[in-house]
Amino acid sequence: MRAFFPGRGLRSRARSWTALALLALLASCAPGQATPTAQPTPPELSITPTADASVPTEAVPIVVDEPLAGMLIASPQRLRGRLAVVPPAGGLIYRLLDAENFVLATGSVQTQGEVGQTGSFEAQVAYTALGDSPGMLQLVQRNDLAGPVSALGSQIILITENVTTPPTAEGMVSTGTPGASPTPDLPLPPSPLPLTPTPLPTVIPQGQTISITSPPPGTQVGSPMTVAGTTSLFPFSGNLDYRFVDAANNQIGQGSFPVGAAGQPTSFTAELRFNPPPGGGAIRLDLYDQDNTTGQVAAFSSLSLTVAAPQPTAGAQQISITSPPPNTTVGSPVVITGGSTRFPANGSLTWRMTDQAGNQLGVGSFAVSGSIGQPSSFTTSLIFNQPPGGGPIRLELSDRDATTGQTIAISTLDMLVAGLPTPVPQQSIRISSPPPGTQVGSPLTITGSTVNFPANGNLGYRIFDAADQQIGVGAFPVAGTPGQAASFTGQLNFALPLGGGDIRVELLDRDDVSGNVLASSSVALRVAPPPVIQPPVPPTPIPPTIAPVTPAPPTVGQQEIQVTTPVSGTTVSAPLAIAGTLALPPQDGNLFYSVRDAAGVELGSGTFNVLSVGNGSIPFAATLQFTAPPAGTLIRIELVDQSERERVAPRARTEVRYTFQPSGTPR
Repeated sequence: MRAFFPGRGLRSRARSWTALALLALLASCAPGQATPTAQPTPPELSITPTADASVPTEAVPIVVDEPLAGMLIASPQRLRGRLAVVPPAGGLIYRLLDAENFVLATGSVQTQGEVGQTGSFEAQVAYTALGDSPGMLQLVQRNDLAGPVSALGSQIILITENVTTPPTAEGMVSTGTPGASPTPDLPLPPSPLPLTPTPLPTVIPQGQTISITSPPPGTQVGSPMTVAGTTSLFPFSGNLDYRFVDAANNQIGQGSFPVGAAGQPTSFTAELRFNPPPGGGAIRLDLYDQDNTTGQVAAFSSLSLTVAAPQPTAGAQQISITSPPPNTTVGSPVVITGGSTRFPANGSLTWRMTDQAGNQLGVGSFAVSGSIGQPSSFTTSLIFNQPPGGGPIRLELSDRDATTGQTIAISTLDMLVAGLPTPVPQQSIRISSPPPGTQVGSPLTITGSTVNFPANGNLGYRIFDAADQQIGVGAFPVAGTPGQAASFTGQLNFALPLGGGDIRVELLDRDDVSGNVLASSSVALRVAPPPVIQPPVPPTPIPPTIAPVTPAPPTVGQQEIQVTTPVSGTTVSAPLAIAGTLALPPQDGNLFYSVRDAAGVELGSGTFNVLSVGNGSIPFAATLQFTAPPAGTLIRIELVDQSERERVAPRARTEVRYTFQPSGTPR
């Protein structure tokens, strides 16, 4: 916490009060009480006008309505005003500076209105000041959160002493080394990490200070550098955060390091790395103690340093491309790998692709892997426009300093692009056999050809009965190679319609990536009705020549349930069409079924009727309803012949297993 000492800065304070009075007088003479007095822009804030046609050029970007110029403020102080352009959330912050340019509080400002339109703002400014002082309320607006400052507003005010009110979510205390004065060549920055309006604890650690004992101010350093000092209290998380900025206030390094033990005044010695400015010059190291949970900053200290201009050496920045080799034939996108002898100035490399005539085919940038002051590596995929006729292309990689525009290093790679391939003819499917109207059964053998090899190497099929109910679905592989015509012979399984009749077989070439059907073809076929089995004619009895004997009851054969379609182990969907045969008529004229997954969880159950036409090879067909499990689930179908009325043990049962796949998905 910065302390005020008796007699310290009396002349400067008197001059500040005089300047404040003049500014307040000018503000009172200006038309309208809410027009802010123009203030010099702090050196660390460069204002870039935004090209927003919706805002008249004569409009004042930020107007402070409260507090008025020259007003005496107390903590917490209401701050409100108007905006010519409402920025996105987090795009407007305030800073409260005292007469010596120390930051007493900073935080986010709540805005009202549509982004990009006129609007208003309001905030509560809570601060800690150890004495009365003239000061400035400053508003900083960024219409692009990652871009430069778009507008700046300020108001000269009188700050009253406040040593008891803790900062709130919209204000924070910024303290420095006791007795230190602000650096003339590098003014203090905005809050190291802007606060967001989240509730903070009512009790905030007081008395935290950060003192940097080494190196002295103005020392010429390089990366890494060693910093030493002490803190009066153990930091929030046991660490101090740091950042480096160059003379233009661009961040060139950041991180954190541990400090001492809890409950004790602590000392620290840490090795810090940063990216030296390409041309050397002034830099500033900021240390701060911040609560990562609330964003509260308890203490802040800065140290001005210098970096020597680099001398041309054998270790200058170099960019190497390790893959692909020169003159490799490539397409778009192309994967590039390589590295650089130093971490790039902005943590990224710029790339540009041109054809043999120098026409630009693509441009952009990509991040590299590594740390400041160390070599870097990269693997990236670059998308560019291929020359229609192919030919030589050139890739240029460069390390550019965004601040100065200086190109630090360049590397090039010559490659080749093949001409565009011959357009592929439109896909079509031709069914060679069976001819339309053929009488078939299950499984069905189908043959034919395709103009192009299918998108996924197979063709899907669906089979429908005369009522357009699906009785079969699946897929089968196709022989051939991509880019060529293909032929096929497939075995299609389906449930026979109960009474036979017309069916339709449809073949499809579907792209699994897009889901689009590229081509389809169908053929109409027939299924024969099941044969009618006549009951056997009893033989004519022969008169006995001996005493009549009571005949023994006829022997009843063994019941057997056999599933013929679909074959066990194949892939099926829901509902499932199933067919097979019985050795004997079922006891109640019905078969019971149940569907379970591999864990035994029942997915569905029921009964279906079987037409009894005598003993021996009695056909049945049914559609089983059940809840669809996840794709790829193993399911078990159990069929049981049991009399529900007699409640006796089942006469026969059988089980088949399949793999479930939803209808219409790739097999």
